[in-house]
Amino acid sequence: MLPVFWLPEADAELKEALGRYHGIRPDIARRVGVRRFPYGLYFIVEDTRIVVIACFHGRRNPRRWQLR
Repeated sequence: MLPVFWLPEADAELKEALGRYHGIRPDIARRVGVRRFPYGLYFIVEDTRIVVIACFHGRRNPRRWQLR
């Protein structure tokens, strides 16, 4: 199993999303089904690790993370 490395921007986006959902309904911030979670994780698989590039809301402009 490869280690997972989060870019600082992706980590900040994840924390922002968790904070938003925790404020709405605390139990949702712990575990969310994919159908109910409008965020996607964008990542690349390298030889020695998985790099998470973004944790991005599906309604935002994708150009914000694509330039990473």
